[in-house]
Amino acid sequence: MYESKADLHVHSKYSSRPSEWVLRRIGAPESFVEPLEIYRHCRERGMDLVTISDHNCIAGAL
Repeated sequence: MYESKADLHVHSKYSSRPSEWVLRRIGAPESFVEPLEIYRHCRERGMDLVTISDHNCIAGAL
């Protein structure tokens, strides 16, 4: 039986509308990490699937 590992909720630097009010207040993004760096990091840790789920934007997933 094959088991897949997945991270289904990761934000990249393109997530410009964080859910935390304090981050919105100071104008900070949800993350400062490049999408390819997220992907590389997750794959190194054994993830088979990675979903970049930025707020109101698909730029990180593209």
